[in-house]
Amino acid sequence: MKNQILKYFRLPETHPTADELFEKVKNETPDLSKQAFLDQLADLEKQERLKVVIDSDNQKHYHTRTDRHFHFICTVCGKVKDITLDDGAVAMIADHVNQKVKSFGRVSTINMSFEGPCHECE
Repeated sequence: MKNQILKYFRLPETHPTADELFEKVKNETPDLSKQAFLDQLADLEKQERLKVVIDSDNQKHYHTRTDRHFHFICTVCGKVKDITLDDGAVAMIADHVNQKVKSFGRVSTINMSFEGPCHECE
């Protein structure tokens, strides 16, 4: 079943929710239970074969892209789009944040999302 789930990520910029994925997989496997599906999804997440973006409604969106990138999340429809930033911009942000946290830690990973209405929802 994991391969059935992963095949929906062959298209670029695919960030479906668990419910959206379940509906697609359920069409191919009608007797599939929601819990069995969620267990497989959790395994893929633990194995880091699926990455997660959480929107402002605390809903998980899944993707498989592993290079450094960020996300724009529409606050109206929930659509998630990939954003790539110049290395210089990311380094500037990392340096700034490291200065802010240096008394209690250091940044080892950057995970940022940007939110607002997409053009289709404005």
